[in-house]
Amino acid sequence: MTVPIYVTASIVSIIVAYYSDKTGLRSPFIVGSLFLVMLGYIFALVGEEIGYPKLIYGGVYIAGIGVYSAFPGAVSWLVNNLANSRKRAIGLALQLGIGNFGGAFASNFYIPGKYSMGHGLEIGFSSMGIIVTGIIVLYNQRCNRKRQRDLANGKYDEVSDKELFRMGDKSPFYRYSI
Repeated sequence: MTVPIYVTASIVSIIVAYYSDKTGLRSPFIVGSLFLVMLGYIFALVGEEIGYPKLIYGGVYIAGIGVYSAFPGAVSWLVNNLANSRKRAIGLALQLGIGNFGGAFASNFYIPGKYSMGHGLEIGFSSMGIIVTGIIVLYNQRCNRKRQRDLANGKYDEVSDKELFRMGDKSPFYRYSI
């Protein structure tokens, strides 16, 4: 019964990645995927409380689609916003390393036969992800606007191209992706 979930999640992930690349945006697709995760776990939680297994399965289906389409976007968004290969390597290692702790935690959150605590925590984590994504978007937009103002005001007129290149993500020409 898991094969259809994974097949569907794989297809949706490819579609989400395609449109994310086509638009050049990551955050709206991450937020949309996290909403699917939240919705799926809400269905699963309600289905467990009322004893309706079809609702639980439907919820797991929706959550699986959200999880598998959010992850590639989150990884690529991080990599897009780190300027040099050293920062990318460290950032990616931290993201994947910390993210893998989820499996260790989940084994303690999901008690056999009773999954409401685990489902509730997943709803909380996806909600937190939506909020943090919004904060990051606002911060990135603020930084991009400030850099644009600095360029317009001539703050970097005396800086050579070589120095600007060495600045990496601190360069006024570097823009954080949204």
